[in-house]
Amino acid sequence: MATMEPRGSARPLLLVLLAACLALLATTVTLGVCYWQVSTTLVQSQDQLAETRAEGDCSQKELQGRDTELQKARAAVGKVREKLAWMQEQAQDLQEQLSKTAGALACSRADCCPETWVLHHGKCLFLSKEKKTWSESLATCAANFSRLLVLRDWDLMTMLSFFTNMDTSYWIGLRYNRVWTWIDGTPYPQ
Repeated sequence: MATMEPRGSARPLLLVLLAACLALLATTVTLGVCYWQVSTTLVQSQDQLAETRAEGDCSQKELQGRDTELQKARAAVGKVREKLAWMQEQAQDLQEQLSKTAGALACSRADCCPETWVLHHGKCLFLSKEKKTWSESLATCAANFSRLLVLRDWDLMTMLSFFTNMDTSYWIGLRYNRVWTWIDGTPYPQ
């Protein structure tokens, strides 16, 4: 047998169902608003990411451009270094030629020699009155842009007559290092 409940007892059930529907509706609206906010934030983040990537691509291209410029600059510096080395070699060669030419030029007047130097057969000689070692004499000559006497540059008879008239001993530019050589590097005798 079926029993029927009175009609008044169904009302609270309907109210509960209505309240549940309203709660579901409110929850759905709230979730919809949250979804809309999250998707708006996501779209903005995607836009910012796209902009950042575009800037990164520009920065990457800029870095590549600067790297290319740096490589060109390094190549240019290398060429300048090579040219500088070549120019230094040329300057050294010219200095050697100038030294040889200056040594080869003969003076014909007494005033072409520095003060306290002696003109002898067209060449200037410095005769020190100080007693020094060979090494000290070599250093003194270098400081005066000269060198110790290399006899092969002179007429032997002229030099013999010059030194025989002197009552003092002098160092010449001859040294021994397993073999006798002049200070300009030529072997003795030559």
